[in-house]
Amino acid sequence: MYDSKKMGERIRDLRKQKKMTQEQLAAVFKTESSVICKIETGKQTISIDYVVDIASYFEVSIDYLINGENVIDNEITTAFAKVPYCKKGLVKKLIIDLINVSI
Repeated sequence: MYDSKKMGERIRDLRKQKKMTQEQLAAVFKTESSVICKIETGKQTISIDYVVDIASYFEVSIDYLINGENVIDNEITTAFAKVPYCKKGLVKKLIIDLINVSI
């Protein structure tokens, strides 16, 4: 079951593994460090687009961020990370459409 606090903890752990500060991660996603703090503590939920961007940045699966499980094959995550930024919006829409169809 989805738990925003646990997802935030996973994001915090990934950030620390890269030896990044909240300020540095905020700069990557063009946001404020206070937003990163709220996400990491589970006080702020994030959109699916943001989940996809974070998963891509840290090269983990969306399932890992949301549920703590690596269900999606790492090759898919790696392939998504190689998609040019200008086309990621189209890929996100496809992923969201696929999720909606499977529900």
